[in-house]
Amino acid sequence: MQADDNTSGGAHLLRIVWPFVLVVLALAFIGAASVEALSAARAVATAEGRWAAAQRAALTHLRQYTKGHDEAEFHAYEAIMAGPLGLRRARLALGQPDPDYIAAREGLIAGGSHPADVTGMIWLYRGLRHRETVGEAFRNWAAADEELARLHEQALRLQRRAGASECGEPCVAAVEHAIQRVEARLETTESGFADQLGAAARHGQALILGGNLGAAALLLAIATLVSRRMLRQQRHLREALARSEQAVAKRAASERRHAERQAYGESHDTLTGLLNRAEFERRLAVLLEEVQRTGGAHTLLYLDLDQFKVVNETCGRAVGDEMLRQLAGVMRTALRHGDTLARLGGDEFGVLLHHCDWPANERLAESLRSAVSEFRFTHRQRTFAVGISVGLIVLDRDIVRVDEALSAADAACHMAKDNGRNRVQVYRQHDTVVRLRHGEMEWVGRVHAAMASGRFCLYAQELVPLGTQGAGGRHVELLLRLVDEHDRLVAPAVFMPACERYNLMPMLDRWVVRTAFAELGRRAARQADNIAGKKADDIEVCAINLSGATLADSHFAAFVSECAAVHGVPLSQICFEITETAAIVNLSRAVAFIEALQAQGCTFALDDFGAGMSSFNYLKQLPATYLKIDGSFVRDMLTDAVNLVTIEMIQRIGHAMGMVTVAEFVESEAQLARLRALGVDFAQGNYLAPPVPFAMGDGVTMPAELLALAG
Repeated sequence: MQADDNTSGGAHLLRIVWPFVLVVLALAFIGAASVEALSAARAVATAEGRWAAAQRAALTHLRQYTKGHDEAEFHAYEAIMAGPLGLRRARLALGQPDPDYIAAREGLIAGGSHPADVTGMIWLYRGLRHRETVGEAFRNWAAADEELARLHEQALRLQRRAGASECGEPCVAAVEHAIQRVEARLETTESGFADQLGAAARHGQALILGGNLGAAALLLAIATLVSRRMLRQQRHLREALARSEQAVAKRAASERRHAERQAYGESHDTLTGLLNRAEFERRLAVLLEEVQRTGGAHTLLYLDLDQFKVVNETCGRAVGDEMLRQLAGVMRTALRHGDTLARLGGDEFGVLLHHCDWPANERLAESLRSAVSEFRFTHRQRTFAVGISVGLIVLDRDIVRVDEALSAADAACHMAKDNGRNRVQVYRQHDTVVRLRHGEMEWVGRVHAAMASGRFCLYAQELVPLGTQGAGGRHVELLLRLVDEHDRLVAPAVFMPACERYNLMPMLDRWVVRTAFAELGRRAARQADNIAGKKADDIEVCAINLSGATLADSHFAAFVSECAAVHGVPLSQICFEITETAAIVNLSRAVAFIEALQAQGCTFALDDFGAGMSSFNYLKQLPATYLKIDGSFVRDMLTDAVNLVTIEMIQRIGHAMGMVTVAEFVESEAQLARLRALGVDFAQGNYLAPPVPFAMGDGVTMPAELLALAG
């Protein structure tokens, strides 16, 4: 990544720098060319000066030679003429279509030019000889060279003739005349060459100056464009940076708002805006720790709205939600600043009264109850009023855990409902009724935990026939048991009241039916396969207890049919037991329930019959097959004549209506003999057959000694 950044930065720098580099190189080239041109012009001017001076000196020696034919003068003439003649050879070599640069170089050096200047002189001649000013100078130079060449030829002829004594006056005159022409041409050539070379130099200077100025202007223009571009890029970068910073700030603000909303959502109820249960329990835990550490006392209120379901059922859930929002505002205004109000779920709320003890907490709770009771909710010209039941508990050092505090406050709240609703119930450690309710509420959690961990099981107890009525297969009743956290059996009388009060019985009844049908299906499969070591299981009737709450379940009949189909159990094998109390509370519904399942093949038994004598008035309306005499009559039948007469009466009425009678809680042979004498069909009790394991939950291990007793 860093290498990519470096490459990108280098490319950007190159895009900025390369125009300047080109202009600087151009300036350097122009400068170098200018220096070279000036140097070449200087060398040419110097060569021209030497050329002219050499010609004058040579003419002087030649004139002296014509007068006295002194060979020394002629040799001096030849020595001096070597320079101009070398320059002539150089000019001729360069003037050819295919220049002879070697000959030209040698000629220039022979003409007295410095070797370092030769290249520039050649470049100047070749490059500028066709230019108007410079070309004219070179043409004059060439014309003078021609005159000089003719003079040299005549001088050589004169020297040869003088040596042969053939030189006369005409020859000398011709040479003299040639010298004069050369001198005349020399003056013209020297003057013109200098003038024209000067003009050429000035023209070259103007060109060089123009080139430099143009290059400088170009450099300035490029610098201006690059500067503007850099300023524009810098502005764009600033704007991009500003946009990036704004985007980062916006994103950070958005993330902060999201985090705040998330944190708010994690700790607040979305409907009412109050704290939710999790945050309420966290704050309650903080208060309990503070109480344990520093003492003091705070108060917990558990609130449950009364008759709130009326609004939901008549106007819909959306209207009920709006009512809850308004009630939340009412409750806020009734509390002190700093107190904690939370929605715990549904129509239940919790309040923490900080640093509030007796009797101020009761006054505040009553004020809160009164504010809710006085509130009126209007929807489409309909007005609704609700009450609120309040459970109050002081958080002192006797309460350590959050669940303990909430359970106690909830128990007090339910006591407020049981005592007439719309009232405040104070929880006190030594209040027997509240403690009983608290214990029942604790069993609610334990029942749910036992169900989740598979710690329920079924036991079966035989119904022993006393005559010929049960000559067929076995009759058994299934009994529900709970195995606690220490693997101890818990009798139904311990946890059933809590399950009945807090509507857990439909859940337990469905578990019993599902588990019983599964076990009956397995036993039937074993019997069909005739597995070695297993005796035939000939259960004819399997009785299952149902609660009053299940009688009101319109979907239970379909559930029974589904379980029977899944496990292959004939419904004629199933007998459902219902108590006379549950049946009489809603007689029409009980009759419809019984008839619906009887149509599928099930039979029914009225359990605990006789506990209320008014039930005889309804017996004709209940189409049951079995009539089970309440065990409270059987237990004291031998010592209480009234109980014995009651058993006899139930027995006769049952037979008169075609029902099979069953006596519960038989505990002795004497009781058994008396019941047989009365004509009771079946007897049930620990004396005859104690309950044995029938089906274990996933979390229950059947004791080894009971495996043999299990069907």
